[in-house]
Amino acid sequence: MSDADAGAEIPFYLQRTLGGPDDLRGFRYLRFRDRHALLLQAEYRWEIFTAMDGAIFYDAGKVASRVEDLTFRDLETDYGIGFRFGTRNGVFLRVEGAFGSSGGKHFIMRFGHVF
Repeated sequence: MSDADAGAEIPFYLQRTLGGPDDLRGFRYLRFRDRHALLLQAEYRWEIFTAMDGAIFYDAGKVASRVEDLTFRDLETDYGIGFRFGTRNGVFLRVEGAFGSSGGKHFIMRFGHVF
């Protein structure tokens, strides 16, 4: 949540954002922007073989200009499947396909963890 001093506004470039490879993965980067944001993510991983894990995920979220509008109604959602490649020290590459959003299908290839 973001709050500005009385009579002040938060510039658009400092507002909360959702969308892209780290939060609502089925939408383009910075697709949603407003003063307040709500994000819920679930991910299940399993080992396919050493150094490679499979993952399924579900993301839901929204942005709002008022805190009162951050409810669980009318959330933007997506789901997908991916693969994680890593070492003992952690994930170094993740490849994902995200679906189910009004933004269409998205292919994501990133270095590092999602969370």
